[in-house]
Amino acid sequence: MVNTCKQRIYYYDTDKGGVVYYANYLKYFEVGRTEYIKEIGYDTGLMENRDKIISPVIDIHVKYYKSARYNDEIIIKTKLEKLSYVKIHFSYEIYNQKNELLVTGSSINGFIDINNSKPKKLPKEVFEMFNNSI
Repeated sequence: MVNTCKQRIYYYDTDKGGVVYYANYLKYFEVGRTEYIKEIGYDTGLMENRDKIISPVIDIHVKYYKSARYNDEIIIKTKLEKLSYVKIHFSYEIYNQKNELLVTGSSINGFIDINNSKPKKLPKEVFEMFNNSI
């Protein structure tokens, strides 16, 4: 499954020249991950409140091809590449409204127990939700 979502580029995302600041693409990756998780029927709120798991980024890669600009509407495509009970690997592609590829990337997030900051396995039913979306 590939989740596709759109995001408007606002002035606060850009530098003085109207070009998106390079680190902001990491925020767009976060938008993509969050929307992917929602689409499979899970929620980061459930992850934290019910399952007592947080999911910090432990590895990230970004490749820049072209810049997004103020007021563009970007398309964020997110795909789950690999899954284990203690980490998850996503890939990303970001396009502008002309369907030009702007950025590609990937991230690995760990699953960490909120109470003791140690790795924690996903509950089996949550693992299956993710696994069924690959």
